[in-house]
Amino acid sequence: MLDSQGILRLVKDLSNPAAIHQFFRLSDWSIEVDQIHDKSIDELADLVSTTLLDGPQQWQALTLSSSGSTGEPKPIRHSRESLESECASWRALLPDAKRVLSLVPSHHLYGLVWSVLWPCSAGIPAEDARDWEPSRWREGDVIVAVPLQWEKLLQRVPRGVTAISSAGVLPEKLWDGLKALGMERIIEVYGSTETGGVAIREAFQDPYRFAAHWTHRVEDLPDEIEPCEGGGFRILRRKDGGVKVAGSLVYPSLVQQALLELPAVENAKVRYIDTENRARLEALVITQVPETEYAQLELQIKRDLGEKLQDAAIPRLFSFRRQLPTNQLGKVVLW
Repeated sequence: MLDSQGILRLVKDLSNPAAIHQFFRLSDWSIEVDQIHDKSIDELADLVSTTLLDGPQQWQALTLSSSGSTGEPKPIRHSRESLESECASWRALLPDAKRVLSLVPSHHLYGLVWSVLWPCSAGIPAEDARDWEPSRWREGDVIVAVPLQWEKLLQRVPRGVTAISSAGVLPEKLWDGLKALGMERIIEVYGSTETGGVAIREAFQDPYRFAAHWTHRVEDLPDEIEPCEGGGFRILRRKDGGVKVAGSLVYPSLVQQALLELPAVENAKVRYIDTENRARLEALVITQVPETEYAQLELQIKRDLGEKLQDAAIPRLFSFRRQLPTNQLGKVVLW
């Protein structure tokens, strides 16, 4: 399920000794972070492989990090048993897969499961194809990517490959575009770092259906769902107010709070926009700086937010006013 080749790729993607130490839970083997600081990538990969695979104490869990879109990432423990169970579901889903090409980092749960653990457990070769041209793809390949990557690849996908997509809803226009190019099969995976893979669908208009390994409560899901006849479900909205932008989870309320902490900002509102299948955040900033300085202020705000938030959480469009727009009842209206 986890071999030395997969460990090497994980170590390369993690790169930081502290992150490597946490991910592989090296403290379980009494290995401290300061013991691995001066090692090269190859030395770290050899150490991890020897520790997790060759010793009498086999690995029993991995610790991943939540996205940290608008705050500190949280460590999330995934047991070997749960990871093996999920991989078994995907093996049954794609019993004839021949090769896996991954366009996503391996140390996030989606990449870990689909481009490292599942291929290894199924005896399928897996390649890090992030710098490959689609001309190197072959009929029968399984391509692991996120919606933003599929959008960039549109018109360049060869016929006869299978698409695996996660980390956000795959827009309907991409389903149609990929099918028109001759995509053999499209599988969208619903889940999160906290839950693991939960459900799949193979057409935009279809409800998601729970994977065979999912045995938890629907209350554990990060979204409110609507059950469908036949056992599937549709997603209504996130329970915590989070939204997906460019495959990343962001929280408009926390972005708004970050804006309010800036000295030139008197008030601010942030809204989520999803038009023509392109999601983004937009911000209204209330400030008393002169209108001639709006462009300079916007640049400064983006720099300041960039120190606190990841790129996907920075609003793509800013509007500046001296007061909030309100209706006759004094309620704030859309700008």
